[in-house]
Amino acid sequence: MTSTTLESTVVETPRDMKTFFVIWGGQLISMLGSGLSNFALGVWIYDQSKQATPFAITVLLGSLPRILLLPFAGSIADRYNRRLIMILSDTLNAILTLAIFILLASNNLLLWHVYVIAALGSVFSAFQEPAYSAP
Repeated sequence: MTSTTLESTVVETPRDMKTFFVIWGGQLISMLGSGLSNFALGVWIYDQSKQATPFAITVLLGSLPRILLLPFAGSIADRYNRRLIMILSDTLNAILTLAIFILLASNNLLLWHVYVIAALGSVFSAFQEPAYSAP
């Protein structure tokens, strides 16, 4: 009986680790991409305006909603399907990144677009983080 239990554990472990590494890699790319996008937006704002205030507002809008929503998002992540929350958060962040690209490529990116995108990205990240890091 012990060898059967041991064999089933050995068989399941590689599959579980493969799933873990796929999710871990995807989240690493997603969070790194979001962070780099926010940094690039800050640099773009400073380059366009030559002022520190719009840059600071962008940093504030990129951080404050996340900080305020994290306790509520953690509670939601505990009650609902974490996988679905991560998928929705990542998808919505990807749409925001696509919107930045389209606005920048068409030369229509304005300061208020960056503010809205930074705030929305912060909201989506507030839900993504607890869903990913919860045990």
